Formats: sequence, C-alpha cells, structure tokens
Amino acid sequence: MRPPIAEHSALLIRYLMVFLIGYFLLTVHAGADSHKKADAADPVPQIEPGKSKFVDLASLPPQLRRAVDDEMRRLRAGDGVLYGDMTSEEAHDLESADGRALPPDGALDRFIAHATVPPADVAASDLAGYTLVGVVPEGPGLDGPWSSVKRVYRRPDGVLVMLHEWAYVAEGGGVLGVRELMNASVRHGTARCPAQFAIRRAPTGQAVSELRWFTDAKVFTLSVAQDVLADGGKDHGKAWMLRLAEAIE
Repeated sequence: MRPPIAEHSALLIRYLMVFLIGYFLLTVHAGADSHKKADAADPVPQIEPGKSKFVDLASLPPQLRRAVDDEMRRLRAGDGVLYGDMTSEEAHDLESADGRALPPDGALDRFIAHATVPPADVAASDLAGYTLVGVVPEGPGLDGPWSSVKRVYRRPDGVLVMLHEWAYVAEGGGVLGVRELMNASVRHGTARCPAQFAIRRAPTGQAVSELRWFTDAKVFTLSVAQDVLADGGKDHGKAWMLRLAEAIE
C-alpha cells in the first residue's frame, strides 16, 4: 500500500515517485482542497485529481530533473530499454509473491464485491490460460473499498506473471508522465496509451521485466519474473508482453 508522505489538516497527499517508470502518482483524498498550493519545498508538480497528463523533462523542478536525467542516461545506454536495480528484499518479495498473496479461491470474488471499480477483464489474454495462484487487494481501506489489486499467475513453464491495476480516478488520484521516459505504447480500445518497458535486476541475479501503462481511469503494471529479452525466447519476449497487455480490457 502506498505510504503517506505528508499530511495537513485538510489535505493528505500520498505519492509514489518511480523514476524508473517515469510516473508521478499522486492521491488526493476525496473532500480535500485539490487547489490548495503545495508547500514551497515540495518538489512534486501539481496535478488534478482524476486526471492524467504529460510534462517535458525540462519543465520539472531541478531535484526531479536531475533524478530523471539519471534514468534518461540508463534509457540511452539500454538502447531504448530502461535497465534498473532491484534490491535483495524486492527480489525475495518477487520470488515469494505467490506465497504472500491471498489464495485464489473466492479472493477475486471478494475483491470484486468490495472494489471501487471492477477489475480488468483478462479473459481474452494469455493470463486466462495461466494458473491464478493468488490475489493481493490494496487500500485505501484494510477491508475495502479497494482501489487496486494484484493478480499473481504462474505460466505453464513455472514463471510468475503479475498484473497490478490501480483505479487512480476512483481513489481521487492523478498521474503525471514524463514524455522522455516513455519508450513503448499499449493499445487500449481505440486509444494508444503511453507505456514504459523496463528490466530490473537484483545482486542475486533475479530479474523482473515490467511494462507499465495508464489509461484515463487506471494504471496497469505487468510484471514477469525473468528478463524477457535474454530468457523469454521467441514466445515470451517483449512483443509477447505487449500483446498480453493489449488483450486486457
């Protein structure tokens, strides 16, 4: 669950800055004064709750621009692919994702019953043919209503595949994308959604391939517990991830 960063009497903003994927995700609680000016020391750009938009790298405040510059160098060095680091703790969480998720029996139905927005339909995607091994619902309430969910699948070859979706509009959140960090796109209905493809690796050698994109209502993250460029072969490479993402409705 995304942790609180700063709290004021009338405004609680929770944000996750992930330069690796080029997004700033802000959540403003319902009823808060969304037009209230942020603290002058707060480097997070202002966005409107329930909206998504793009900015250019040059328009970011200096602290954020320096951090994004580091990711731009990674992007260029990776020939259009972002390569990043994964901590040993993250690698352990990845390897044990199926064990930490709620058992699938009834868990997805329970999430649907208490969700702010129904989860995406994966029936037309490869996920429908994989084994659903667990479900992880998230916030803002411990027992719902839930605005995000991660579904954990296992491919026939044993590789874990995870789909996380966050209904940011329903939670009063907003998305700010940095144009220069978008290196892919995902077709969603008739729209072409900006996306980023990245590969992260831990000191142990464990890798995760991530494709993240956002629509006008949700942010999606598709994660595969392997380097799909090096180990995915012709059937499970980057093109497969893009096809899988575009089959999610």
